[in-house]
Amino acid sequence: MNSFLEDLKLLRRMNWLMTIAVGVLMLMGIVFIYSASYSNDDASGVPKYVKQVVWAILGVASYLVFAALDYRWLNKLAPWIYVASVILLVVVLVGGVTIYGAKRWIKLFGSVLIQPSEFGKLGTIFLLAKILSRPGVSGDQWKHMAIAAAVAAVPVLLILREPDLGTAMIFVPITLGILFVAGLPWKVIGGLAAVGLGGVGILLS
Repeated sequence: MNSFLEDLKLLRRMNWLMTIAVGVLMLMGIVFIYSASYSNDDASGVPKYVKQVVWAILGVASYLVFAALDYRWLNKLAPWIYVASVILLVVVLVGGVTIYGAKRWIKLFGSVLIQPSEFGKLGTIFLLAKILSRPGVSGDQWKHMAIAAAVAAVPVLLILREPDLGTAMIFVPITLGILFVAGLPWKVIGGLAAVGLGGVGILLS
């Protein structure tokens, strides 16, 4: 109980200006959805803006919970979170819901769907942060760059199989950004970005 109360004290150290800005943007989004859909919603179903309000409340609750917790516990769980996200990406390929010709969602219950690629982003971020934050590890060393690329490549290849090229491409700036924080020079990032854009051009041709 005492440790939980200590964690709650961390809320006082939050960036409240950023929190308020996010809250204002969230409210504006709900208002826009209400304005755009209030006359088009099916009377027998739940209005879209109500669903958005529910997700906003869940999001704020999750935000406050994670803000009050010591983030370092994620360091221990990072490998398991990554493995779980990869398993979800495999599951969606096997038994996912096909919408518009792509298997990107897993049906939980009713009309509730989850998109494993979003968990893949989190799993990749957590594991890369764990690996590249170790003492003696630097983002400008080819060995560590190769490890980071391998970590990101697994979810990327699975997401491409769905197919979802747009989400897969997001892993490129995520990986480069973490490598940059770990010490990767700008010139190397520019070269890798050029190679990545060339690869995307080949895929789209």
